[in-house]
Amino acid sequence: MIIEETWMGKSGETLHLWNAQALMQKYANSSDSLIEELKGRELERMMVETAIDQLNPGKLLTKDEYGKPYWESQGNILPEMNYSHTKDLLFWGEHRNKRIGVDIEHEREQLLRIKHKFCNTEELHFCQDNVQQILLIWTAKEAMYKAYGQKELDFKEQMKVWDFEYLSNAQAGEFKGSLTVDENLFLFDIEFRRKSPYILTWTLLNQP
Repeated sequence: MIIEETWMGKSGETLHLWNAQALMQKYANSSDSLIEELKGRELERMMVETAIDQLNPGKLLTKDEYGKPYWESQGNILPEMNYSHTKDLLFWGEHRNKRIGVDIEHEREQLLRIKHKFCNTEELHFCQDNVQQILLIWTAKEAMYKAYGQKELDFKEQMKVWDFEYLSNAQAGEFKGSLTVDENLFLFDIEFRRKSPYILTWTLLNQP
């Protein structure tokens, strides 16, 4: 197995983290510089195919109209899943019956320039220019969006997070989030881990 790390979330979800270099070894003979040359959707496709070979051999994934991945295979009960990747890592989450959203992001100062686009007034007040807290908000809202996975959402107006203010230097933790769609309110328990310089965040969709 080339899974770098596997752990359980507090609600029964299983999280896997792969190193891209190891994950792509099956393609190594085709080009010595393959990983450096690949990017975007092609890199994603090849990493995901290798992950599936380990977790559910012979099964297929496809994406719906909103870009949410789901199992195409019929005749077997497969877990709900979601994934996120960088050029270095693939982050994968599964749950036996609840929709899951995961996100992995690199700590970067550029988020400070666009924080007003996805943070509400209260979130901005707490975060100021703390890039780690801004990143917690961004990844949490990405994870909530991916767990919901049904339509375009306004991260600033429809999503909120709280109980995150003390987590700037924490290596792992949990906080709360919500999503309002029409008259429905979805509440989220959000978990995260830091793997410097990355942060990994995940959550499950709880029906209102």
